[in-house]
Parts: sequence; C-alpha cells; structure tokens
Amino acid sequence: MKMNGTPRYTVIMHDVREKYKMSLTEYAIADSIYHLQNNEKHICTASREYLGKFVGVTERQVRRIIIDLETKGLVKKMGSNLIVTDEWTKNYLEKEDIMSAQPDKVSSQKRTKCPVKEDIMSTNNNLYIHNKNNISKKEYAPSVKMTEEQKNKLIHDYGASITDKAIEELSIYKESSGKKYKSDYHTILKWVIKEVAGKDRNTIIVERQNEREQQARQGKIEGDIKSGKLEQRLTPEETKQFIKSIPKY
Repeated sequence: MKMNGTPRYTVIMHDVREKYKMSLTEYAIADSIYHLQNNEKHICTASREYLGKFVGVTERQVRRIIIDLETKGLVKKMGSNLIVTDEWTKNYLEKEDIMSAQPDKVSSQKRTKCPVKEDIMSTNNNLYIHNKNNISKKEYAPSVKMTEEQKNKLIHDYGASITDKAIEELSIYKESSGKKYKSDYHTILKWVIKEVAGKDRNTIIVERQNEREQQARQGKIEGDIKSGKLEQRLTPEETKQFIKSIPKY
C-alpha cells in the first residue's frame, strides 16, 4: 500500500511466497516495485539504493534480489527501470479479490478495528485489508459491473477499443458459462485484456505511454514552429516537391 508516493506496508501472501520460494525481503521488494509502478508511466523508477533503504538492505543485496526475481519471472527490467510481470500481478489481483469480499461472507475470519476505519482480516496465514466504504458499480454489459473510476482507468491504460472488447468478451463468457467473479475489473486485468489484445497488458501500457509522449513532443514542436521559436525545416522529399512547385519563367 502506498502513502505519499512510498509504500506504507506490505501485505504478505505466504502461499505465494512459498510457491516462488521467496524470502520475506524478496517479497517486500517485489511488492514495493508493484506499488511504485502505479504511476502515469506504469514503471517503477525508484533506484536500487532507494529500494534498499526502504526495506533495510544494501543496494548490492537489492541488485541480487532483482536478478533472482527476474529468474523467477516476477520482475522485468525496462532499461534502468523495473516493472512486475503478469505472473506477479495475477497473484496480487487474487489477493485483492479476497480483500474485496463482503464481511458477512467471511464470518470465519477474525476482524479487529483499526484507526483507519478498515477491517483487518486474518485467514489461511495471510493478512488482508477490507475497506468498508461501498462504491457503487455500473453495469457496462450484461453481468459485467465496475466503478466508473475503474472503467476510466481501463480506457486510459489500454484505450477505448480494447476496453470495450474486453468488457464484451467477459460478458459473453460469464453469460455463457454462468461463471461469477468477485471483481470484474480485476478479472479483466488478469486475463481478458491479453485475450482480446493478443499481447501482454504491460506491453500495451508502455506502448500507449510512448505514443502519448510522442504526441506531446510533436505538439510542442508544432507549437514552437507556430510561435516562431523554432524554424521549420523541410525533409529532402518536401524540398524536392517545393522546388518542383516553383514557377519557371
């Protein structure tokens, strides 16, 4: 969980940790990368030194841990930056599905009050936070519901076309199979985006971010040309066309 740009705590899924044979420090590093990449670029730009100071290990240890996480297919390098893979995300989303469960459906779980008006629940050796604030969901297709904020985030990250196709795909699947999910939004992230787009969802996010940056650069160049700050230069082909257009006397 993040607070003011820094993860405030790590919720440990011990079954996931044991599945990938991770130490507590490795888990904390992977979880921190996941939360720190929750920004406009969807990339963790934190330095190895910063991650080390945050979890209490040396920069050298962080570099070794990142290599181990890469080997396990949980983290991927993007230049000097980092992102978690879908392999890590799907396990995290399963955790969030449990976190979103209604309190009356988890009567066997122990709950204690905490100052932030959330319930802390303990089950199967894992700790979860349950937020009691109910946010209304809209039905965007038969059997597919999510909040307006979630729909807008999908459009921002993957585009309106892929979002609409993903919602339609999930609707058809749920209607035909009778399958129910605790969170349609997280189900779309977990497998539907990749199903309809034919590529890793993190790849789509990076591609769209690159497109936005390219458009911003192009817009700035055009603005500078119009304002006279930048001289417009013709390409070789444009130069040829310009010469041809000059009247001969």
